[in-house]
Amino acid sequence: MAKRSAKLRQSITALAAIVGSLMATNLVHTAELTVLAPQALKPALSDLIPQFERSSGNQVTISYSSTSALVTEIQDGKMADLAILDSQANRATSG
Repeated sequence: MAKRSAKLRQSITALAAIVGSLMATNLVHTAELTVLAPQALKPALSDLIPQFERSSGNQVTISYSSTSALVTEIQDGKMADLAILDSQANRATSG
């Protein structure tokens, strides 16, 4: 149960960072945002992104893949306004 609670806390923290990043991007009046996200976040983002789009007027395009596929795509040069990765995957892309 503690492991599940830690995972949930980690997901909530990640989602808060996402919303903060998207809101900051709104300050530069971006009309369309591109997001790379792990498939596991699809249920949460499916709820959050429409709310963000309504409140900001921005459109968000999300590409979902496994974390390993996202790392490969980024290393191969795929561009996005925001990539949602865990710390281990993030280190792999900066590498």
